[in-house]
Amino acid sequence: MNKAVAVKRIFNVEITEILSRVIKVNAKDEQSALSRVQALYQNEEVVLGSEDYRNTEFEVVE
Repeated sequence: MNKAVAVKRIFNVEITEILSRVIKVNAKDEQSALSRVQALYQNEEVVLGSEDYRNTEFEVVE
């Protein structure tokens, strides 16, 4: 009698957490506003944390 044997495999599961915050800035145009907020973020003057949590996604990856 042959019994079916379940073969276990290893899977890579990627967890992605999404953080998001809207920053209000005064600027002459959209590009200047983007540059200003990017500079604030890069200089760690804006740091996203748990209060900025929006979503978590799970995906099986190769």
